[in-house]
Amino acid sequence: MTALAINTAKQRNAVSRLHEIETKKMWQIVWPELSREQIPITHITNGVHVRPGLAGRWAELFEKYLGKDWERSQDNIDLWKRIQDIPDEEIWEVHRSLKNRLIEVIMERAQKRWADGEVTAQQIVTRVLCSIPRL
Repeated sequence: MTALAINTAKQRNAVSRLHEIETKKMWQIVWPELSREQIPITHITNGVHVRPGLAGRWAELFEKYLGKDWERSQDNIDLWKRIQDIPDEEIWEVHRSLKNRLIEVIMERAQKRWADGEVTAQQIVTRVLCSIPRL
């Protein structure tokens, strides 16, 4: 079905530049007469939305130092240069608190899996010790 879609589509897009390169490698068989660079697959980059992937603590820090409207100015280079004005200690505190929360979540999930009989105590100890980031 993919080959049919590729052969009948007016345009073929990959979701990123890297995806375009890999897609051209995968589907060169459809255009054996063309070099990889000539294969008619291009890439598009989806819009980037910072807030959904950003922990609330980071957003609060950005608001404090970049202003409440920082989200509306994401493409402003001068705005992002002001990141340098955020004290290292505050960046480190947010980083550490979020990392500690991650460790708590890992531990809670491990305990639940053990309590539910999904894994043995030995598996939990091994996996948790191997996955805990060092502070």
